[in-house]
Amino acid sequence: FDIASIIASLGLGGIAIGLAAQSLVSDLLSSLTIHLDKPFEPGDTIKTGNFSGTVEQVGLKSTKIRNLSGEELSISNSELLKAPLQNFSRMQERRVSFSIHISTNTPADKLARVPQLIESAFNEIENIRFSRAHFQSFSQTGFVFEVVYFVTSPTYDLFVKAQNLINLRICQNLQTEAISFSQLPAFSPELLNRP
Repeated sequence: FDIASIIASLGLGGIAIGLAAQSLVSDLLSSLTIHLDKPFEPGDTIKTGNFSGTVEQVGLKSTKIRNLSGEELSISNSELLKAPLQNFSRMQERRVSFSIHISTNTPADKLARVPQLIESAFNEIENIRFSRAHFQSFSQTGFVFEVVYFVTSPTYDLFVKAQNLINLRICQNLQTEAISFSQLPAFSPELLNRP
């Protein structure tokens, strides 16, 4: 027997087993961290790195997450804790900020009424707290107004329904006063890639 080659094979096998065991131990320790610290629990909606979805099961080696399109993701516990983790289920309120571009041919007296028209769109909507609407800046596409409000519930469906209602009311209020939106620049594929 070639003792040197046998010893070399055992050495390589030992290294491979050691690396595999290191990964397993890392996942087990990460599982213990998840169970003790409880950064999330089954049923929570989380985002970490490139992964997001609803936690279905936390195992010893991996965590199962159901993403928004329905697929089940299985992510090792150590990988899951490497990136900062956002737990949307523990959110107390959601801040929403957006801009409205008003046409440059709008008279100054009508521009002065825009913040009030925007604010009135928020009347009597549950779980919504209006913060501000103000004339923020000038741009090539028109006069820019910033709108900020808070959704006082972490429920995503409630946020989307409120957003829809607020946008419709703002459009109606501005149309009633014959205030028009500015023309946006021609379609650009880069607009789709904005967060």
